[in-house]
Amino acid sequence: MHQSSATEPEARQLIDLERYPILDPTSDAGCALLEFLAAVLQVAEIHRYADPLGACKVAVMVDGDCLEWHLDQTDTMPMTPGTLLLFQGRHSIRRVTPVRGETPRLVALLAYDTRPGTCASELLQRARYGRALRPGA
Repeated sequence: MHQSSATEPEARQLIDLERYPILDPTSDAGCALLEFLAAVLQVAEIHRYADPLGACKVAVMVDGDCLEWHLDQTDTMPMTPGTLLLFQGRHSIRRVTPVRGETPRLVALLAYDTRPGTCASELLQRARYGRALRPGA
């Protein structure tokens, strides 16, 4: 779970993108995306994260929102609007700078793993999303 101070607002809205075909690993577009990711990350194969709550989200951040220092198993890199950033790291501390102005910041969070069937524990799902849902449920 992300930790922040009470005075620092965080992204309050997550959009679920489960209905988009490119994210369905069984669709032609989804298969092409998995092949692209495997090639870029130089792994034999890659699988969509099996967690039905964490596989695909978009964080919506508006003026004043930020995400303070936290660990979320990603590498820290500078980003500019339109950046495609593929994280292939573990246990890196990072933060998301505050949003300034009227234009919201949308951050797509698509999760994959080199092992099929990877899913967050029920405890972690409840901490992140306020509920738990097992794959196939």
